[in-house]
Amino acid sequence: MDGYQYEHHCAKLLKQRGFRDVTVTKSSGDQGIDVIAYNENVKYGIQCKYYSYPVGNQAVQQAYAGAKFYDCNIAVVMTNSTFTEPAKELAKKLGVQLWEKSYIPNGNGSLYKIIRAINVICLLVSIFGFWLMKGSEHSAITTYNYFNIIVLAVASAIGLLYYRSLVASMFVSLLYLIFAISQVIFSVVHSNFSTYEIIACIPAVLYMIHTVRLLSEPLSEEERKIIANKNKPQKTPASEVDKLELDRKIQDNLYHLGDLYIPILNEKLHSVVTLKNALQTENGYLFVYISDKPISFDLSAIETEFNINLQDYYQIRPISNTEFQILQREK
Repeated sequence: MDGYQYEHHCAKLLKQRGFRDVTVTKSSGDQGIDVIAYNENVKYGIQCKYYSYPVGNQAVQQAYAGAKFYDCNIAVVMTNSTFTEPAKELAKKLGVQLWEKSYIPNGNGSLYKIIRAINVICLLVSIFGFWLMKGSEHSAITTYNYFNIIVLAVASAIGLLYYRSLVASMFVSLLYLIFAISQVIFSVVHSNFSTYEIIACIPAVLYMIHTVRLLSEPLSEEERKIIANKNKPQKTPASEVDKLELDRKIQDNLYHLGDLYIPILNEKLHSVVTLKNALQTENGYLFVYISDKPISFDLSAIETEFNINLQDYYQIRPISNTEFQILQREK
């Protein structure tokens, strides 16, 4: 899966979680937002990052600036991976939500609401049942009732705690099915079948539907890696792996270096500046930044201050009214 595929994967997950009007933005000029979606009249601007390592500050800054551009109520960075501690601190300060491991905490689809309500009702019924059975004389009926109450309590509690877990959903489906079958058999034996038995089957049916939906979701990144490793004819040469890892570390260090200038630039330009690109060229390190507001401050003044206070030599040039570049060279 590449970045483009992951964006559409995120859009599919958002729809499954009850978000509406889910739109994937165009790949070029997306202003840092890959997916726009609505949930209960709240507009979300989401940047999707498919990484094999923790996501850093840059994604948080881009999502924050992009959400402003698209007039979104909430900015989000969603990733199959995790986030660095600096990214978490920055997100907390800027009010950007971080969704790691492709988990969406906000969506409340109609099925989710119904199942949650049923779990709450079943838990309350089981607690009330325990209270009613307290002090009852021991008999076959009493044992049967206690069994049903325990099954109902365990199923509803697990259902409330682990809604998104496939294993938990399958287990809860089985427990609710056992409860429903138990009620039907008891009614048939005692010739006392009523609408209550039909109602008792509803949680099992809904959880089976929910389990099927979870099964239909795309494989997780961990599952994909396991399958890929099994089907891989041979390992990637160690030299190639080392080169890729070295390139990744160099790129990470470049972005980290570029991030260090952002607080100063934010203060000088009185705007939110995002690092758009970081390159190592023959002339030095080239950083491209984008501002959420048109640049009105004199960039040459910032260049002079950088060259006075910092150890290297800097050239700061405008690209457009919101973009500029910094070329850093050793003196």
